[in-house]
Amino acid sequence: MHRKLLVASLAFLSLACTPNRESVKQEPLEASVVEKPPVISGRKEKLRPTSGMQQALRQQKAIIDSLFEVELKDTLLTSRRKKFQVWVKHPETGELTQVVNNKWPEEVETTFNFFMDDQGRIIRISEMPYSESGDWDMMFSHYFTAEGTTFAFEKQVSAFNTYCPNDEYPDGITREKAIHLYSPSFTLIDSTYKMTDDEDKDITTRKCELEVDSETQVYRNLSSYLAAAKLKFNK
Repeated sequence: MHRKLLVASLAFLSLACTPNRESVKQEPLEASVVEKPPVISGRKEKLRPTSGMQQALRQQKAIIDSLFEVELKDTLLTSRRKKFQVWVKHPETGELTQVVNNKWPEEVETTFNFFMDDQGRIIRISEMPYSESGDWDMMFSHYFTAEGTTFAFEKQVSAFNTYCPNDEYPDGITREKAIHLYSPSFTLIDSTYKMTDDEDKDITTRKCELEVDSETQVYRNLSSYLAAAKLKFNK
C-alpha cells in the first residue's frame, strides 16, 4: 500500500506531522494508566455553559492548528524535522516506523501525524486509519497541553454512501466534523458537530448517517493514548 493509495479521491485529510519520540519528555508507558475514555459519536451534547474556559480552549486549539498548517506546507519529510514528522504503523507487527525522505512502506495500517512545540513536547497527534475500499477517510486528532493533558479532540470523516431520511443517498462525498473541548480535570465542557455535502452545504439538520462506523475513544492524556494505541517506536 503506497502513500498514493492513502491519498485517494477522498483525501480531504492533509499530510500531517509526527514528532520524534526520543526528544519527547514524558512518563514511561509502563507507569501510565489507561482511563476509561468517553466514546465520540459526533452528535452535539447538552453541557453546562463555561464560556470563558471554552473560549480559551478554542483559541489554544486554533493556535496549534495554525502552526500545524504552516508545517504542512513543507512536504519534504526528513529526519531533521523535529516539530513535524509522519509515522506509520505496520498492520501485522504493530511497529511504528518514521517516514523519511518521503519513502513509504508497502503496507500501512494507520498513519500517525505528530506535531511538537519548540521544547519537543507533543501537542497534537492526528491518527488516520487506512481505507482498503477507498470509500472513506478518517482523521482523529488529540490536542495536548504542555503537561500532556488532553484539552481538545477533533474527528473528521469523509465518505460516500451516506443515508439521509426522505432523501435516500446524496450524491458525492459527505463530510462530518466533531470537536470536543475538555477542562483540566477531563470534563467535557463543549461539543460541536457539523455535516456538509459534496458542495460544502450544511446538512446537519437533515440527520444523515454515514455508513462507515467512525466511533472512537478519547484519552485523558498523552501517555494513556500512546499506551492504548500500543505504539512501538523504533529507537
